[in-house]
Amino acid sequence: MVEDVGRDDLEGEQAKLLGAGIRIHVALLETLRTKWVSLLALPGDQRPEQRLHRQLGYRYAGPYQARTDGPVLDLLLLRTGAGI
Repeated sequence: MVEDVGRDDLEGEQAKLLGAGIRIHVALLETLRTKWVSLLALPGDQRPEQRLHRQLGYRYAGPYQARTDGPVLDLLLLRTGAGI
């Protein structure tokens, strides 16, 4: 499920945090056992976290705005294939 996340680009504490974040993410997905996971993220395809989301398998589904006066966020979806 998780592709190469480019840890070679990181050093020391950053790499440890990235590894811990991915382990937490995978543990949550395994615990939830859903077919789909959604994630709201700040917009911008060039943001480093967007790269990580893509590498984790999330795909852009479109803009999302909860309220007309609220911020527009990127809606990302991940099909896990698990499900109950």
